Amino acid sequence: DLEIKKNKIKKKYDLIFYLNEHENKDTNLQIKLANNLSSNFKIITVGKKIKNSKIINLGYIPRNNLLKILEKTKFAFLSPENLYSLFAIDSISSNTNIFFKKIKNYKSFKLKGIYYLDYNNYNNLLIQIERQLIKKFVFTIKYIKIKENFINYFKL
Repeated sequence: DLEIKKNKIKKKYDLIFYLNEHENKDTNLQIKLANNLSSNFKIITVGKKIKNSKIINLGYIPRNNLLKILEKTKFAFLSPENLYSLFAIDSISSNTNIFFKKIKNYKSFKLKGIYYLDYNNYNNLLIQIERQLIKKFVFTIKYIKIKENFINYFKL
């Protein structure tokens, strides 16, 4: 159950990366993307800091501060291991669209506003992200509520 609040907060940042040193997170790809995109877009990183004066490095911040930043950010770039990570859920609930790795048979049909990209082809990945960031931003995250009847759920 995601509760998405419709806020009229102006999105002043283009893309946020959550950088955490772990073998599943593909941090090197994210750092490379952030460095290349920082010349044309407003990039933020949370977690590990990148040595680039054009990137806003917030370091490790409390979750409340992260939620405020996410509300002002157009897109979040997710690491490839989990579409439903806490960072992803916080992004969705903050009206932030998501870039996620295109994996066969791993797609959310409950959420709209997730852009599935091929992380293996770097040049194509960079072009696809730039195309989305250039577009006039319109918030597109939507969720489909499951219509279930739970009246008899706890009856024996």
